[in-house]
Amino acid sequence: MKKPLVTKTIRRIAFWNAGVMFGLYLTFSIFTLFILNYVLIDDLDTRLRHELKHILNTIEVYNDTIRIIHPTELHEIDLLEVTDDPFFLQIYDLEGKLFFQSENLKDYKEILLGFPNKFTPYYYDNFFIDD
Repeated sequence: MKKPLVTKTIRRIAFWNAGVMFGLYLTFSIFTLFILNYVLIDDLDTRLRHELKHILNTIEVYNDTIRIIHPTELHEIDLLEVTDDPFFLQIYDLEGKLFFQSENLKDYKEILLGFPNKFTPYYYDNFFIDD
């Protein structure tokens, strides 16, 4: 009698091989998702929080007036030129009119954003800045 091509042992090895490969694929996928989450979201959020702290220390809001206290902060390379990781800054007054925009936006049109019907004096309070 001829032996079958796919024996019990070959089937068992094939199932184990498929299971181990699936496990490795699943582990690699989960690891990749966590790394991408850190690189794309957490790192970007950290950079934005850092820059927002500096910007908020640069400007002062008094009644309906925005004063620039430390203009040197607005002369960073990421605010002056379109670099690999630029920051585009636009500051609006209480009526929603453009008050200030960073130098790296001079070659672009105004970036229109959705705003509430009425500004509150501290609209940026929606940002959570950890110290």
